[in-house]
Amino acid sequence: MATHLIDFESEVKVLNEIAKALQVYRRTGDQEEFRRTLEALGMSPEEAREYWSALQPLRSGSNGFDLTAVRSNTELAEGFGLLLDSNSRYPRNWLLYRLLECHFPDILKVQLLGQRHMGGRESKGDPPQRRRIVFEKGLLKPHSPKGSSAGDLMPAYQVYQGYQPAQFSASVAQAAAPLCAVLGEEQGIQWAELFVNCKMLIPSPAIARLFGQAIAAGQQGELITLVGAFCPDYAYEETGNPQLPYRYTFDGVGEGVGLVAQQFVRIVPAISEFLARLKINHRVVLGIGDFEADSEDVLERVGLSRAEFKRRCRCSLEAFRAAVPPDLSLTLELSGEERSNGRLRRYCQEATGRMNRGDFGRMEALYEDLAQVIARIPAHYRTFYERWYGREMTDREVSNLVYSQGGEYAALAKIYADDLGPNVVMLAGDRPEMHRFNTFFQVLPTLCAKRAY
Repeated sequence: MATHLIDFESEVKVLNEIAKALQVYRRTGDQEEFRRTLEALGMSPEEAREYWSALQPLRSGSNGFDLTAVRSNTELAEGFGLLLDSNSRYPRNWLLYRLLECHFPDILKVQLLGQRHMGGRESKGDPPQRRRIVFEKGLLKPHSPKGSSAGDLMPAYQVYQGYQPAQFSASVAQAAAPLCAVLGEEQGIQWAELFVNCKMLIPSPAIARLFGQAIAAGQQGELITLVGAFCPDYAYEETGNPQLPYRYTFDGVGEGVGLVAQQFVRIVPAISEFLARLKINHRVVLGIGDFEADSEDVLERVGLSRAEFKRRCRCSLEAFRAAVPPDLSLTLELSGEERSNGRLRRYCQEATGRMNRGDFGRMEALYEDLAQVIARIPAHYRTFYERWYGREMTDREVSNLVYSQGGEYAALAKIYADDLGPNVVMLAGDRPEMHRFNTFFQVLPTLCAKRAY
């Protein structure tokens, strides 16, 4: 079995860049970006807000440290400015572990028990409120067999230094297991390797089964269609945050390859090339969200007429065509004007109305954590929607927008499935959580790039 599924070194560099960015936010007092970075890693808004006040004061005059010289987790946490105060309810190195857990969930799983700090070694006589960390998944040194003793555990700081734990390759291979179950071990591993090298998420077991069925049909000679839609070329800026390097400003709409479209430029040729190597007949159909010009709020925000908005979307399609290999079997279209033919708003209204009544269609059969994910989307994306619409919003307004936009995702997925046959595989270049709405009307697989904004 392949052991080079992922470039571990590059992933560790990203982890360290995140930690360094958090250090900068601390030194500049930027509590908002500190919180957003933790939320982008997957922490809840409540958890992300709590850490700022729990941090130990920074040492004066210390602006950097030698990562390679670190010899303890506490030393590393202090060097990054992430050491928690001993009077907080958390152990001092807890945030260091949480960053590692969120970035590499397959190799580390930590749980905090108790509320009271007592120090020293744990003993059988300790009261139940003693504060301690339990490692449900620990880090093993490369030479350690499964179920090794505590002496073979690997300190967390060594991962930040680039030392690869023994179970890392095995954990990624385990994530590929659903693909292997449908496509066979060799091809399943190859697909997993392609996804991680393209900065895409390895699909969940339920989505992997659907994707595997489409690939199996392709191997039987049936046509596979890769579909997707990307946002217009809304204005954006760099954030300096390695976890989410860009943010939309929505100060205008350009005529080039937009932020989400750049994800498609990167991943579509790689997937198409691999399908060609497998001798699977396929085509690619991608659209741009010209239907967003139907919103007067959006037009006012970007300062364009509906006709000019549409013209710029057409220019973006031309720019996209020029950015991908000329031999790519590709159809580019205006999702609203050319693909929808009036269906998008009708389907969207149906889906949104049902969701407001608590009916999430076929989504619930595929996503066990659906309720939790939907509940945290508004908090995670409040600033996104407020920048888009240019005003502050209540919780109810944000939730309404989530359902409305989710209805658009559901509607487009239904239109693609209706028009393009049974073997449709959706591609996503923006927020993976939102693409759960693709399965509202029917079950079909979505392959998601990691978030860039």
